[in-house]
Amino acid sequence: MEPSGYSHDNQRRITPFRRRVRHPGIRLDVVIVVVVVVVVVVAIPIILAAIVVDAIGIAPSSFVIVDDGGGITRHRLLLPPRSIVNRVHRRRRRHHHHHRPDDDGFSVVRHRIAMIHDLASSSSVDDDVPPTPTPPTMTSKSTSTSTNTTSTNAHRRVVVRAGFVGCGTIAMSIVRGLANVDHAPYLADNGLVLSSISVTRRSTSKSSILINDYPDVVTAYDTSTEVVSNSDLVFLCVLPHQVDDVLMELVEGGAWRREDHTLVSLSTSRVKDLIVKTGLRRDSVYKMICLPLISRRGGCALLQPPPSPSHSTNDYPDYDDIEGHDVENGNNTNNINVIKSVLNALGGYVECRDDDIMDVMMITTCMMGPMYGIMRTNRDWLVSRGVSPMDASYFVGRSYLSMVQDAVVDCDINPRRFDDLIEEQTPGGLNEQALGNLHVQGTFDSYNRTMDAIFSRLRGESDGTLPP
Repeated sequence: MEPSGYSHDNQRRITPFRRRVRHPGIRLDVVIVVVVVVVVVVAIPIILAAIVVDAIGIAPSSFVIVDDGGGITRHRLLLPPRSIVNRVHRRRRRHHHHHRPDDDGFSVVRHRIAMIHDLASSSSVDDDVPPTPTPPTMTSKSTSTSTNTTSTNAHRRVVVRAGFVGCGTIAMSIVRGLANVDHAPYLADNGLVLSSISVTRRSTSKSSILINDYPDVVTAYDTSTEVVSNSDLVFLCVLPHQVDDVLMELVEGGAWRREDHTLVSLSTSRVKDLIVKTGLRRDSVYKMICLPLISRRGGCALLQPPPSPSHSTNDYPDYDDIEGHDVENGNNTNNINVIKSVLNALGGYVECRDDDIMDVMMITTCMMGPMYGIMRTNRDWLVSRGVSPMDASYFVGRSYLSMVQDAVVDCDINPRRFDDLIEEQTPGGLNEQALGNLHVQGTFDSYNRTMDAIFSRLRGESDGTLPP
């Protein structure tokens, strides 16, 4: 039975309207819900992540420069942080200590240089390395500009052909630091790409190990002349009494290319003497000291640049005052940028302004042996009292490592860091008593006398031997 007022005509008119209501198509409220969900789930986390990254200051690597006004410039490489806490802590330190006077009245200026690299593009840059590159050169304005570079878009990198005259422990350590594939990003961060490493066969056992470990990079040669001829950045790693003979051999063999080669000596020879004996440009000869841990980007190297033209120009009567040459001609304009970039990539360095500062700083590296002697004495004492040699060795090594790790915190900005740690020892406690006993026994006086004796030997004033 049909309701009152109903007609088939009404049904025909009403039905289309009802169908439109029941099938509205795209509803605005649904669209709004979808957009809100997308924003909440996708956009907001991305925005928050970007804010956190910017606030923390995350960068693949960075280094800080500190000039204390006393002839020493410290360059410390900050490794990629391990946690958000470390990142926040380091950023807070960098901003809080940006500019302040130290205890000696000098001004300490800290510059944070962030070098962000694109790993995706670094592989394409490396593929463009020419098989026989020309010598690397850099301008004084940038550590990533060179006529001998490979480039992809904005990336410009210096091609490094390293050579090692002498193949001892230190030479092997530097080679490993450069050739380790895990260190390639750090080289890239500093505007460098490794092309080749040439070593002498002076120590067949060591050179064979390097060739076996890095066959695509390392090549061994029978003579020093061949090594230098196939390199642009040359590391002199021979004993002090061998330096003169090796340099004479290279000069007589015509190995040096005055406009192209850069020499880094790890011997005790004076920089000015090396300039005279090699005939190289004043801005192409440097002196460097490092410890074996440079192979793993550990420790801190010492670097002494050549004297500036304004200092002791009478020492170099045969050389003109060098202000830099035209980069377009492929000549060196500021070789120290290359050296600094290499050392930054390998862990950092301290720059010493002259021979006097360099000699003093070198004494610390000579205390490596005594430190190992203390650790060995500690180990032997434990073993003599029933501890297994394995446990004793492991525990002593890890314990001293933790002490050093605690000591290096803020030591670059706080010259009293070690004093603070001593003052932290519990009054009347075991550590304070042990320290006092060593003072009474004259242990630290013996350390000072030992450093004085080694310094005297380094200066050629004695043989460095102390009386019994």
